Amino acid sequence: MKVIVDNNGFITVMNQTFLDLLEMTRDDVIGRYVTDILPTSGLQEVLDTGKIGHVSISRLKYKPVRLRNYKL
Repeated sequence: MKVIVDNNGFITVMNQTFLDLLEMTRDDVIGRYVTDILPTSGLQEVLDTGKIGHVSISRLKYKPVRLRNYKL
């Protein structure tokens, strides 16, 4: 997954895989401040310090799955 921001933290590029996971379109994200789209990702610290680090994405939507009990 890839997101690219400018020096001010505004999204300039986001690949389709990332958009699909967020269930958003390019029009939804391009030009928006990165923490508006990914508020808990840790990207703000990267922007503030300039240091590369790990980020996490917690805005992903999950579809419920029905589990069945099977006898082995």
